[in-house]
Amino acid sequence: MKNIDFFVSYSSADKEKVEALVSSLESMGAKCFYAPRDVVGRYARAICDAIENAKVFLLCLSNESAKSEHVLNEIEMAYSHKKYSNGDIVIQPVCIDAINIDGRDFDEIMYYIRRINFIIPEDINSSDKIAKEIVKNNSTIFNDKENTKKDRTVSMYFMDSSEKDRLEIQNKLVKKFDQDVYEKVFKSFNLPTVLDVGCGNGDVITNRFGSKDYTLVGIDKNSEILEDAKQKHPFGHFFEVDLEKDDFYDSLEDIMEELQIEKFDIIHISMVLLHLKSQYKLLRILRRVLSQNGILIIKDIDDGLNFAYPDDDGDFERIFKICEKDKIAGERKNGRQIYTNLVRAGYKNISLEKQGFSSIGLSDDDKESLFNLYCKFVLDDIEVLHEKEPNNATFAEEYEWYNQNYKKIFEHFMMNEFVFSIGFQIYLAKK
Repeated sequence: MKNIDFFVSYSSADKEKVEALVSSLESMGAKCFYAPRDVVGRYARAICDAIENAKVFLLCLSNESAKSEHVLNEIEMAYSHKKYSNGDIVIQPVCIDAINIDGRDFDEIMYYIRRINFIIPEDINSSDKIAKEIVKNNSTIFNDKENTKKDRTVSMYFMDSSEKDRLEIQNKLVKKFDQDVYEKVFKSFNLPTVLDVGCGNGDVITNRFGSKDYTLVGIDKNSEILEDAKQKHPFGHFFEVDLEKDDFYDSLEDIMEELQIEKFDIIHISMVLLHLKSQYKLLRILRRVLSQNGILIIKDIDDGLNFAYPDDDGDFERIFKICEKDKIAGERKNGRQIYTNLVRAGYKNISLEKQGFSSIGLSDDDKESLFNLYCKFVLDDIEVLHEKEPNNATFAEEYEWYNQNYKKIFEHFMMNEFVFSIGFQIYLAKK
């Protein structure tokens, strides 16, 4: 994680305004990091690494950020880095809201920043104007703006507005693959109680079930992304829980008692099992809280089912092998373990509803989304791994090769006669 211009510290309540500001800064050539968009791997470690590698700690001041524990923690980390590690990070507060810094809510945050010059924009409602004032106020730490633009590379830590649009298209693409399965499950119940395990921001399950009547409980270990889920889906109940801790079942029981839930009718696990040390242990626990006629939905992947044809130069075979080495992406051949672990955990009526998602029949836009869904994410990950381990010869070689051949690989992918398939799998099981 190198050459971050701005670490953006903010309250999740200001997410929409901050995203617009980040988009404006990045359109000017700046490279920004903000959670949860850019977090890869362990949340706290990613935040610490980003602050240590940022030129500017951009503190977005608002009535909400003044009360945010996460913001206070990030300010303390920035000060510690500056004071004890001889870091040269610039701490830059900028007002994005009409605030009263003498109010009691600002006591704690002002303890850190009272002597720092604030940026108070003339128009707090214009992200472009705020961004220009930020860059102008910190011009000495940047090289020529045009050179900065030329040096930008696609990364998990940089995303412009067009990349956000592509992510939206990718989500819609996967929905086309699995929507019929979700609808079939939902129709089996009247007002079901749903547990979304590893829910993230809640988008996967809410996009599938829509505004239908159901009780949603989401659990995830990432507290920041759960705040996003609460803002986006206020009808749901979201809790911070670590699936792999010994007290997971006790934590789940406490949640069920609090919400007066006896059992769950639908339990949903999407792209989670491949990241766990023991999926069997989790499946055993979840079976205990599944209702007698309940249904477990598992969506996962097995890269052993991937294929690309024609691949005369072996480019796609090499990409598959790079993904196998990817420590961030989880166990990419995890899908083949699922059926056996479901049987061992005592589940019945197990069915493999979907296996393999290919480019055949897709529009050019959807085909490009499929490319980004797999090939682009592998490039992003190998860049992150290369940045984390710059002396690792394997990561360096693969990263250089991928960058040099990326355009050629994309053009090959988009050929009419080319077919690409990835090993998405969807299992259903009952108690």
